Amino acid sequence: MHRDLINEQHQVNLKMNRVQVGDEVILMLEFIDVTSQFKRINQLRCYVRQLSHLNTELKQKEKVVEKLAYYDRLTGVANRALFEKFADKYLSLAKRRNTMLGLMFVDVNEFKMINDTYGHDTGDKVMTRVASLLTESTRKHDIVCRYGGDEFLVLLPDIRTIKDYYQIATRIEANKRRKIIQDGYSISVSLSIGISFYPDDGLTISELIIRADEYMYADKQNSR
Repeated sequence: MHRDLINEQHQVNLKMNRVQVGDEVILMLEFIDVTSQFKRINQLRCYVRQLSHLNTELKQKEKVVEKLAYYDRLTGVANRALFEKFADKYLSLAKRRNTMLGLMFVDVNEFKMINDTYGHDTGDKVMTRVASLLTESTRKHDIVCRYGGDEFLVLLPDIRTIKDYYQIATRIEANKRRKIIQDGYSISVSLSIGISFYPDDGLTISELIIRADEYMYADKQNSR
């Protein structure tokens, strides 16, 4: 039989044994000081809590590092590094599945004039709004990337029919020309858009970007 006797300084284990001696039963008590063992257990518990806290902090820092490495600081959409990562993945999937991969090139027209007229702070906010509009117009697995100062690329994987593309394009076209209210200004924003498809317009991501850029430039010329 065991019982624990606890005070502020010591943890003592009381061990009681019944021993038969002739016709008599003798109760033998043995006191075992287990204070050191309990201290070690408490220390281990403390270490576990500290490790858990450090692990949580590490995961939070990893998320920050990932965001800095793969996402545009201004708009929050993918940067070139993340675009390239997904572009290779989606191109490989398109080849295996025998599906199309769409690549959209989007340019914000006259963005320099917006900056010069309303200031860079307002211009940055307008760029962020454009990024949000593109994200809202695409599917969850599409990748919106800020490619340059006023340029975006949009990866459209798993395009099985031209109808799939038109469903996305229609939503983006709805935002091609619009007024954005920002910092008390009503700012006219227009987009020029070009779209290329694997395999019809190119077999590599570089070829698709070049062709989509050409289509975007043609759209810009036709809009003037």
